[in-house]
Amino acid sequence: MERRRPQPAPLEVATKDNSNSKLKITFFWPFKGDYWILALDPDYSWALVGTPNLRNLWILSRSPNLDAPVLDKLIEQARRLGFDTARLSFTTQDLAAN
Repeated sequence: MERRRPQPAPLEVATKDNSNSKLKITFFWPFKGDYWILALDPDYSWALVGTPNLRNLWILSRSPNLDAPVLDKLIEQARRLGFDTARLSFTTQDLAAN
């Protein structure tokens, strides 16, 4: 039996200012939200993304694991911005699944 790949949801992205760091993303009506790029590696290997109400925070990485000093720096930056970093949960990456 052939497995069907999930189809991506319709996605709409609009910038909120000229910095391109504040985005309004609509996944599909009525699900939308503001997502701010709070920090970005120059080579795009990681990003710190959060919502302006400080409820949601993501540390995104192109690799399965970030170096501990980088991760610590991002967590500290998020904490200084007012995010409750104690609520962060980390996903274990299973390389065998790829």
